[in-house]
Amino acid sequence: MRIFFSALLSIASFLPGFSQNVKGLYVNQFSSILANIPAEDSLLNYAQVNGFNYLALYELQIVQTQHDLTSFSASAPLAAFINKAKTQYGILNVGAVAENYWFFENRIHVYNQLHSNTNEKFDVFNLEFEFWQTAATGPSGYYCTTYLQPSGFSCDTAGAFDFYINELRKIDSLAATGGHISETYVGWPTAGQCHEINATCDRVLVHAYVTNANNAYGYTQTRLSYFGTSASSANIIVIFSSEPAFMGPWLNTNPEYTAWNTYSNGFSNETATWVSGINLIGYQWFDYTDMPYDLSMNVDPLPTAVPYYIIADRDFIYIAAGTDAPRTFTLYNSLGQVVRIQESSASTIEIPISGLSTTTYFLQVTNNLTGETWSKKVYCTNE
Repeated sequence: MRIFFSALLSIASFLPGFSQNVKGLYVNQFSSILANIPAEDSLLNYAQVNGFNYLALYELQIVQTQHDLTSFSASAPLAAFINKAKTQYGILNVGAVAENYWFFENRIHVYNQLHSNTNEKFDVFNLEFEFWQTAATGPSGYYCTTYLQPSGFSCDTAGAFDFYINELRKIDSLAATGGHISETYVGWPTAGQCHEINATCDRVLVHAYVTNANNAYGYTQTRLSYFGTSASSANIIVIFSSEPAFMGPWLNTNPEYTAWNTYSNGFSNETATWVSGINLIGYQWFDYTDMPYDLSMNVDPLPTAVPYYIIADRDFIYIAAGTDAPRTFTLYNSLGQVVRIQESSASTIEIPISGLSTTTYFLQVTNNLTGETWSKKVYCTNE
């Protein structure tokens, strides 16, 4: 079995003045993942290999019909999933995504109250209500007929924003009662709306739905300037889209982490005075099922400061690590499933690989002392 190991890349360095605290993933189709243990583990392995530390969960209204969130026993599968994500896979926060206060108050908040274990709770309340969409907010639009008319708001973008900001205020207060984070996603708000949003919640996700990472910062620059001139600093997370209409094709030839590197470089080179009002705290990908499993798993490249050398025969991967720190070596297949795992503090180690199929795998190296993790793509062939 011959192993071809791609050339080492230098690890991404983050820029002075801000740090990447959040690396998030929107999890679509979550209702079909929950309680399907192989699907759960595939998602969580994928998140761990790629270094994601925040999962924002969609389809919770469907989950509610399957696993009543207001029942301790019925919601046990969700509690088990969140606990597993936090305790075994390095997820720091799990967020609930919904489009109205009622769902947060009567479902998410009730669920959190039922579960005393912090590791089973939602940490983030994420309001997603696209008040800027004229088709949805106009007469006969979804927001108009579902929310605006019944609540006495005008069916236009102005009425939609008034409804939205009222919902966001209540969600923020509700989140605060449990020490949780309130956040919202925005597309095309005005400057005044940005100021009001920033004064209302803890952090804001700004979409950069472009087809190439080189265009992402410029695409959001005006909106950042709006948030940057607010009365208080704005905590901003940029959203990239892996959908086929946006950066899906770009991801076929680029590791996903380069989108953040490119974006944060653009931000660091910004000279306008408003930049001091922005705390760029990380990035998020929309969405899980559109992320390519092959290239995007190669996220945090092995650092050139640690000379990893790899050779192989038919039966073993031989790794000369150049360090005697205790490390865990994990080999994943393209579905994010663990196929080999080994711990060692030796400067060289052997990982048995006989019997593995000819395909691409992903080697993750974790420093057990510092928690630092790196991943590289490995190709195995039975020749």
